[in-house]
Amino acid sequence: MLEGQELQVRPIRPEDGARLAAFYAEATPADLRLRFFMARREVPRSELARYCQIDYEREMTFVALEGGKMAGEVRAVCDPDNREAEFALQVASAWQHRGLGRLLLDKLIAYLRARGTVEVVGTCLQENGVMVTLAREAGFSIGSAADGTVRLRLRLATPD
Repeated sequence: MLEGQELQVRPIRPEDGARLAAFYAEATPADLRLRFFMARREVPRSELARYCQIDYEREMTFVALEGGKMAGEVRAVCDPDNREAEFALQVASAWQHRGLGRLLLDKLIAYLRARGTVEVVGTCLQENGVMVTLAREAGFSIGSAADGTVRLRLRLATPD
């Protein structure tokens, strides 16, 4: 439940392809640019298939659904040694600034912590102040890079 609205948060499934396609199709060009670091009108089918048919041993994607429609997604891909996971987050325009991004990020962090992942990292554009603020509030360290991006890093465990 978020702001009085019922949401189902669960791992993505292969049959979520149409939902994910609709989710990206309804995203604003600005939101897609912040998510994929380039202007694009749509996400190709091959990419959608890869995003829905994940390797649960090394990847996890949680989706938030409201009445069967996707409201947000957060995903992580772990390296083979489970030391580092790179994450990405997207929230539908209607759900932005309502706490869904934090809910999804917290769920992903808890999942990665439970599986023993050492560190979560991410990258966002410098202009994505909302993501930088969200990451900072979630405990990530923030560092700028020369290429106009911001590096986000959160240590979850001490390496063996």
